[in-house]
Amino acid sequence: KITYTEFCENRDDVYNLINQGYKLIIYLDDSFVVDFSEMQILNLFSYIVINKNLKKYDEIMDNKVVLSNIVEI
Repeated sequence: KITYTEFCENRDDVYNLINQGYKLIIYLDDSFVVDFSEMQILNLFSYIVINKNLKKYDEIMDNKVVLSNIVEI
């Protein structure tokens, strides 16, 4: 499991792990930018965990159709 911030700091390593078959969970944090291309990238993860207290929660959930694997906590 990784946070969105950790993903941004280590994108190449994360992509390599996913390509090797690892299943990863990403926890969205307040650094997440609600953007169509970023949201599509999140579908690489087995699960996307989003806290209902996240600042951009409503904006992310408005675009939930783009994401197929959200877990709300």
